[in-house]
Amino acid sequence: MKHKDYHLTYCTNVHPGEDWVTTFTQLKKHVLPLKEKLAPEAPFGIGLRLSAKAAAGLLEDDRLDEFQKWLRENDLYVFTMNGFPYGAFHATHVKEKVHEPDWSTDDRLKYTIDLIHILSRLLPAEISSGSISTSPVSYRFTPKNFKNDKKIKEKITDNFAAVVELLFQLKESTGIEIHLDIEPEPDGMVESSAEAVAFFKFLVQDVGVLLQKRLSISAQKARDIILDHIRICYDVCHSALLYEEPSEVMANFEKAGIKIGKIQISSALKIAIPPEQPERKRIQKRLTAFADSVYLHQIIGLLPNGSFERYKDLPPALEMLPATHATEWRIHFHVPIFAAEYDGICSTRQQIEKVLSIPNLKEITSHLEIETYTWDVLPEKDQNSLTESIANEYRWVLRNL
Repeated sequence: MKHKDYHLTYCTNVHPGEDWVTTFTQLKKHVLPLKEKLAPEAPFGIGLRLSAKAAAGLLEDDRLDEFQKWLRENDLYVFTMNGFPYGAFHATHVKEKVHEPDWSTDDRLKYTIDLIHILSRLLPAEISSGSISTSPVSYRFTPKNFKNDKKIKEKITDNFAAVVELLFQLKESTGIEIHLDIEPEPDGMVESSAEAVAFFKFLVQDVGVLLQKRLSISAQKARDIILDHIRICYDVCHSALLYEEPSEVMANFEKAGIKIGKIQISSALKIAIPPEQPERKRIQKRLTAFADSVYLHQIIGLLPNGSFERYKDLPPALEMLPATHATEWRIHFHVPIFAAEYDGICSTRQQIEKVLSIPNLKEITSHLEIETYTWDVLPEKDQNSLTESIANEYRWVLRNL
């Protein structure tokens, strides 16, 4: 939905559906009631998540025309897409597979190109640019040797160059501007804001060389094109897990000339670790219920000396809870943002409040996307229908913008 200087939406990855028919059914079921609640007389934006299978299906026959017609008839529009999860995202073992296929593969490139073609058709003419978030290159603990394998590095360079060239030519020929937004994530190859800055240096240098040759342009022109069409998807939950301060992150990106394409409004779990063992056992028992087999729940703990301890997932962390010296744990859950705590467990919602209070936020990005998909942390008394819960997310953001 349009709110003053922003387009605000929620990411539809919360709805199960890996083919286009199921995805469209889910959109009809959930988006229309939300629009009726939140913007009955105004256009309502969708943060569209399509799997590779759903994206390919949407491009078949006249389905895209049918979808465009449905959007027009219901006063809906698509301005941003989530192109991070390639395959199944519900009721299956996602875990580290959410990073597959990575940016050294043809499959990741084809999927991204499909999303670009779709968004170029769906983006309303009155919206200046569209955004597509993507993976942080790869999972950090992949068997592939990204640092020293020359062929892998060359393939990543080729793939990003192909995307930038496509986006540049799209803008030149049609005026439609779309940017691909890399989403730093804990245990991704691009994890922190510092690593993002380093990766963009690689893009400007290596991808820039290819663009100079292919487009017969200067190094400065290639740099400008890259930084226009490759940006950052700033996920507040992910940044909070790394104990990064939003104002510092924004300043680092600005200094490096990196633009933020969209902000994902999301919150992680935050737990103060008590010294008493009975209290630790209580927390251990409480968190055991959330050690699911679907998603990775990385933990980063703050130690008294200011350093950090890390765990790849919740189960191994829970084993170490009785012995940890950490004073605080932050846990990778995209939990409801309208609640500050969940039956004694806190969240990093304060980081969202800091982001939304940045004075020049509207100059940084106009794309805001709520991304919550872990609802069962809420105490039973606070649980509502999914539609009402998502509506509560919007209401909280609108009160704080």
